[in-house]
Amino acid sequence: MSRLRARLLALLLAGFCCTTSGVALADAARDRAAARSAAEAGADAFDQGQYERALGLFTRAEELLHAPPHLLFMARSLTKLGRLVEAHETYMKLVREQQPKNAPSAFVSAHAQAEQEVSAVEARLAHVTVVVRGTDADKAIVTMDNTDLPAAVVGIPMPVDPGNHVFVARTERAKSNETTVALRDGASESVALVLPAPSATAPPPSAAPAGEAATQAESHPADRAAPDSGGLSGQRIAGYVTLGVGAAGTGVGTYFLISSLDKRGQANDLFACDVTLSCTPEQVVQVGALDDEADRSRNLAIASYAVGAAGIVTGLVLLLTDSPSKSRAGAVRDVHLVAGLRSIGVAGRF
Repeated sequence: MSRLRARLLALLLAGFCCTTSGVALADAARDRAAARSAAEAGADAFDQGQYERALGLFTRAEELLHAPPHLLFMARSLTKLGRLVEAHETYMKLVREQQPKNAPSAFVSAHAQAEQEVSAVEARLAHVTVVVRGTDADKAIVTMDNTDLPAAVVGIPMPVDPGNHVFVARTERAKSNETTVALRDGASESVALVLPAPSATAPPPSAAPAGEAATQAESHPADRAAPDSGGLSGQRIAGYVTLGVGAAGTGVGTYFLISSLDKRGQANDLFACDVTLSCTPEQVVQVGALDDEADRSRNLAIASYAVGAAGIVTGLVLLLTDSPSKSRAGAVRDVHLVAGLRSIGVAGRF
């Protein structure tokens, strides 16, 4: 154990003892003991070169019980780890702290050593000035080592740890190239990040939010669904027209069907004379003519019904497969005509 470390540890333990009477509930014996244990382990770790472990232990000790020696060794550990910005701020916190007149000697000693050591750390700090140029440069977000920087530090010298640092600037429409800067102890550098023109920069590939789906659909007229309001599509108009033609064909077929049944009934009434073998030649001719007219009306009725059914099926398919209908009822597939005795209809999978 080094002589300096042993002296500081002894002063630290003495400081704990001297402050016992002035603490109350917040400085309970349990917390004092835990802080002392963490500080002792932290001092051992520091002597062994385990600076990350030492930093963690002294940080925990400080959380349990505030003591300037804790801050001193935290700053020293940070300096050994190369985290000079944090080390400098920790030193300055200790230097700015006003020590009471009756402060323990361990506290006064830690404060004095911090004043001596902070200058050396401050001299090693590197500084970098980031400047953004290009379209919307004032709106750019600057990132250093994948961490966004506050907008206030852009354009002014910013203290950073020595070493390699990667800078990039971005906006909603553009992104600069990554710039890597190697900073030595005490160096001062400037970094210029140039945002390209939006037209020369392809938008970054990313999944579009749900709220932008409609905007993307509008950029592809062939894919977007027609709105329900503001006019009918050509397919919907054709569907209504074809459906009307089908309905008219069904009406005409019904007329000819009634005419066929009427002619057939008249022929049957006249043919009753054959039962009594008393039909005159004129009646036989008239019966034949009525039968022929009934057959023609039946054939016309069948043809009209076929045309009507085709029109109705086509009209329904056009209406159901139009885009607005798809959005409400889903896709229509395998639509076909279903005909039966005295019935006709449309079937399909929706």
